[in-house]
Amino acid sequence: MNVAVRIKRMKVREIKQHAITPAVFIVVLTVAVAYSVTFIPSSVADANLRIVLDSPKVRRLLVERGKRDQAVDGAVGAIWHKAVEDREQRPILDMVQHPEKYTAGRSQDLEAIANEPSLTLPKGTYLWTFERSTDAKCNLDVMSTTVFEKVRIVSWRHHSKEGWTCGPVRPLLSVP
Repeated sequence: MNVAVRIKRMKVREIKQHAITPAVFIVVLTVAVAYSVTFIPSSVADANLRIVLDSPKVRRLLVERGKRDQAVDGAVGAIWHKAVEDREQRPILDMVQHPEKYTAGRSQDLEAIANEPSLTLPKGTYLWTFERSTDAKCNLDVMSTTVFEKVRIVSWRHHSKEGWTCGPVRPLLSVP
């Protein structure tokens, strides 16, 4: 056997020894994805930001508020469409001037949520938004569409804590 063939076989054995197996590749890929989901921010606090720490009680309050807000949205939508069709401004002005008549206990629910344990984060804190309350509104305004967002802190000393907020946050743009 000549020297060139032996060298070629040695190189093939060395490559096989250092080759990455599919199982190792999958494990490395899984760890990389888990790291990016946990530590890559999607938004940043625009000002001092208060988050209510996540707990079963907070989630229950949000679900209950969401159900009530869903009913309010239907009733307000019907009033709005009727007022627009009739070209009547009074019902719309009434909704703006007296939101408590239309938001059935929203102020009490928001106060109950606000009384739960919370953190105040400084401006510039990086967050990862990973859930949105589809129905529980943040504001007393009848026309408001702002809902609670569940965030994980990815910077500052409370890293990895989770909580619910209404902002102000702004999305981070990915840099190509």
